[in-house]
Order: sequence, then structure tokens, then C-alpha cells
Amino acid sequence: MAAAMVLAAAAVLSCAGGPSPVSGGPGPVSGGGQTIPGSGEGLFTLYSRRESIPGGGVSANLRFTLVDAARSGALQRTVRKLFYRGRSPEAYVQGFTADWNREYRRAAAEWTGTPASGAWEYEEAQYVTLASPFAVIHRNVSVYQGGAHPNWHEDAYILDLASSRRLLLKDVIAPEALPRLRALTDRELRRFSQLRTGRALPEGAPFSAGIYLEDEIPPSEDFYPDRNGLNFQWDPYEIAPYVVGGVEVNIRWKELADLLSPRGKALAAAFTR
Repeated sequence: MAAAMVLAAAAVLSCAGGPSPVSGGPGPVSGGGQTIPGSGEGLFTLYSRRESIPGGGVSANLRFTLVDAARSGALQRTVRKLFYRGRSPEAYVQGFTADWNREYRRAAAEWTGTPASGAWEYEEAQYVTLASPFAVIHRNVSVYQGGAHPNWHEDAYILDLASSRRLLLKDVIAPEALPRLRALTDRELRRFSQLRTGRALPEGAPFSAGIYLEDEIPPSEDFYPDRNGLNFQWDPYEIAPYVVGGVEVNIRWKELADLLSPRGKALAAAFTR
């Protein structure tokens, strides 16, 4: 059985041969925190809240499912600095909602009638994948403020639980191996383009000859591990048009074996046990 456990608020995630799911109901809708069952002796809690702001005959709806470290200390300070501007999830939601309230009411005051695009939507959801001594907090955000479609982005944050630090690419890949990592992500990005278009992107051709907006694309700093390897992700508009959606490529642990730093090897071992 894999060591990684997926800890979610709204659902139990199940993947054949993948992380072991941990049961847990949703956190309280009206606020407060709930310890995630199985989350490393109660390392993390969940805070869930819904808000609705009336205005102009329509409303702005906000939904939050947020992760926090269960106890005060270095890990909690790191989590709150990464996600909540150093505040608690409750204070973050209160401040965010107040900002949206002001912005929405200014926009609603300028509407005539009830525009179809008047219902603003914001959703922020997080979940944790735990593979001791590491945790990955995934953050998904969707924003709609009128227009043809919502905008969304996904981010992943790898935490070293021993040091309560976020791991960056330079912590996981040996510095001298970064050019070899780029060759691997270049290969996979070309494959991704071919899958979307049915046309091969020739070796040496700029990425913009395919589906991408840029000629060159370095490995993303937004990456996360799973039992198969490291996954590198880019949000819509970051390297490709919105119609392409998010771009994600996987580099398997076997290909990364000679590229990993000591901490990267420990990360690989944790997620493949």
C-alpha cells in the first residue's frame, strides 16, 4: 500500500493503486475547524465556509474549504504565510469577503437591469496528500466576475514536515541536473502538444510552433510528487491559450533517479513506499 494519503474535505478520493484515501466528512459550513482524520496524528484541520453577497438583483457567492496546521508553531506559521497572509483561515475569509463585498457593490451600482453575468462566483478548495515526512497541499481557485468563462488556477505546495519549510525545485533537483530536467520536461511538453493537435512538434522547433504561447518553457516551479514521479503544471494562459486548459506533464521517478538531491530522494522514497 502506498504511504501517501489523500485528505479531502468534500470527498474521499480513490485511485486504483494510488494514495490510500482517508475518510472524512466536510468541515462545518458556518465556520470553525475540524481535524482531518488520519492526518498524521492530527497535523491538519479543515475550515469550510460559504458566503453570499446580494446586490443589483443578483449575488456574489463565495465558497471556501481551507487547510490549516492543527497546532500553533512553525508548521502553522508556514501554512498561514503561504495561503492566508499570515492570518488564520477565519480571518482570511472575513477579509477576503469584505474586499469582494466592496468590489461587487461598486460593480452592481453601475449595472442597469439584471445582467446575466451579474452572479459572481469564487471558490477556493484545498486538500492534503500526506507521505510522512512530507505533505503536499493542493490549492484550486475558480473566479467568475462576468465574461465568457471563469478563470481558474491550481497550485501545489510541498512541505517538509521536519523543518516546516516549503520545498522548491532547487531543493528537490540537484543544481547541476537542472539542464537534464529541462530536457525531460521539453520532451513531455512536445508530446502534450502532439496529443492536443495530432501534429508532431519537431525537435528544435520553438514551442510556439505548437499549442504554446512561448518559444521556450522552463520546468514549472508549480510541481508535486505522486507515486509515479514529479508532475509539473501550468495554469490556463500561463503557457497556452485558455482553450487548451491547464497543462500538466509527468516525469517518472526512474528517469529522475540521477537528478534528485538528497532531499529529492527522500521525497521519492516517501511517495513510493
